[in-house]
Amino acid sequence: MVFYLLKLVITGAIIVIITEIAKINIKLAAVITAMPLVTILSILWMYYEGATNEKISFYLINTLTYIIPTIPMFIFFPYLLSKTNFYYIRYKYYVNWIKCISIKLYIESNKYLTLKI
Repeated sequence: MVFYLLKLVITGAIIVIITEIAKINIKLAAVITAMPLVTILSILWMYYEGATNEKISFYLINTLTYIIPTIPMFIFFPYLLSKTNFYYIRYKYYVNWIKCISIKLYIESNKYLTLKI
């Protein structure tokens, strides 16, 4: 239980630190955010808890796979933010993101099916 709380405090502290830095220097906050801190922390927590190298590798491959649908957000979000409401953009983006992930999971669950042309 103590370890779980420690993970929560450290991970939450990183988010608080980044938002506080953003108040002073937005570029520095963006650089820190772009670093894969959460991924590295997740790997460390998994390793400390005894996860196998195979499980950590699988986690990293899936992390890379799920990053791909988020890239359009960074391209279109600044433009859309200047034209529409923030909450509308967030809703539309996450609905489409969930669709992409659902399709990916559906395809993975049907790997045994082959296309015959």
